[in-house]
Amino acid sequence: MSSTENWTFSHDVATSAEWTPGLREIFEYRDLGIKQGTKGDYVAHLIRHNGKKVKDEVHTGTSTTAPSRWSMS
Repeated sequence: MSSTENWTFSHDVATSAEWTPGLREIFEYRDLGIKQGTKGDYVAHLIRHNGKKVKDEVHTGTSTTAPSRWSMS
């Protein structure tokens, strides 16, 4: 971790926010600019649900897997 002396102030305005798709297709992500302000020491994002539904099956190349449903007895 670098010294905090090299960090700069970061201010993100909600009205000019840019929401982008990310790792999970049911969420949108918004970068808060913390990575640039802290020279890579920290990262912060806001995450919101985008209204899409979760699919029952996950397709991974040639195989298909369904979500596991198990309980411990």
